Amino acid sequence: MLTTPALSYESQSDEALCHLYAETAAVGIISELYLRYGHLVYGACLKYLKDKEESEDMVSGIFEKLMQKIPDAHITNFNSWLY
Repeated sequence: MLTTPALSYESQSDEALCHLYAETAAVGIISELYLRYGHLVYGACLKYLKDKEESEDMVSGIFEKLMQKIPDAHITNFNSWLY
């Protein structure tokens, strides 16, 4: 029985992950981006909303929206694009 090694997204650049997500729609890629940027998005949301629960909900919504936006976007700098 052959097994396929799990894909590791940790070593890939943000832009490479976006390109790969546009091709595959692999949810693990969004998870990796969340690990990298979730806390920063939360901080920005908290700064403007000044409510922890509302900010957490907003972060979830933003990352759900990323799944729709990334395939159509030409992203050269994910951090700037996300902000």
